[in-house]
Amino acid sequence: MSEVLEARIDAPQPERLKAGGDGGNLLAIHLMGLLLTLVTLGIYRFWWRTNVRRYLWSSLSYKGDPFEYTGRGLELFVGFLIVLVLVVAPLMGVYFLGYYLLKSGDLLLGGTIMGGTYLVMFALFGAAIYRVMTYRLSRTKWRGIRAALGGSAFKYTGLYMLSLLLQALTLGLATPFVTIMVYRYILNNVWFGSGRLTFDADWKPLFKYYIGPGLVRLAALAVIGVAIYQMTRASGQGDAAEQAAVLNGLGYIGAGLLLLLVSAIVMYWYWAAVIRTIFAGMEFEGVRFAAPVTGGRYAKFMIVNFLLVVFTQYIAYPWVQLRILRFAASNIEIHGEPDFTKISQNTALQPRFGEGLGEAFL
Repeated sequence: MSEVLEARIDAPQPERLKAGGDGGNLLAIHLMGLLLTLVTLGIYRFWWRTNVRRYLWSSLSYKGDPFEYTGRGLELFVGFLIVLVLVVAPLMGVYFLGYYLLKSGDLLLGGTIMGGTYLVMFALFGAAIYRVMTYRLSRTKWRGIRAALGGSAFKYTGLYMLSLLLQALTLGLATPFVTIMVYRYILNNVWFGSGRLTFDADWKPLFKYYIGPGLVRLAALAVIGVAIYQMTRASGQGDAAEQAAVLNGLGYIGAGLLLLLVSAIVMYWYWAAVIRTIFAGMEFEGVRFAAPVTGGRYAKFMIVNFLLVVFTQYIAYPWVQLRILRFAASNIEIHGEPDFTKISQNTALQPRFGEGLGEAFL
């Protein structure tokens, strides 16, 4: 297993993606989609989403040829209806049955049914993630060759549930391990035509980037938890004691929230390291990749995006979407070139419908 964190590639100037697009044009697509979605009581949102994706995909190009999104709004709509009828409605029926049994006094059976329902919902959340990726890749083309995601949503769901369990048992410290574990399964099942992507990377070099913000976050949660406990204990001890406890508790909670903010910002250095690791570990038909993103640059990029969305009340969201494309295009390096004459069309079956699980659970 490779232990490389950042690619060390001695090669000529790498190829890069090109990102174009105009924020004003994308804003017009969003505004028209919003208007028609309101008029149709939400139904048009599937076609709205499709139009946005077509614009974004076509704004990204490689070797002068744009990518193409071939999904349709009707596929998304039908997929949503199928999941609504076959998954969401029965699941809600079982949930309310458990709730009724609880209210009727059957605590064991009612609690078991409701707990099982929550467990199924967590599992469906993981399946939804994989189904969404499967659909979007299957509707992505470049030079007429489409991408695909193989593997199994069922297996991915198992990995997803295992990752949640490991992070809970280790108080989040297993995050670097589960991050690489999940990406390894996804990326080793990505295809472009008949060519398959491979991924091999080690999680251990990431741990030094995670341990600092991870411990700060745990300390912050501990401070907030102790403050809430002390405020609760002070109840009934007299007005003066309660007031002092509340003031002290609020002070500690404020300090804890500040630590959480610091931890969240420092985590950008961890995610930048994840990006470098993932691209350094990928290979496609002899082509290697790199993404020399620094933590400071990634933090600035993400914070600016957040501020643009918040302070413009989402008006700047189209520009943020294009900023993401341009950031990716400017940072992803492609070293080498596959023999495209040997890459044929992928004959694997495409999913017939869209992201119904994603609509319901994401």
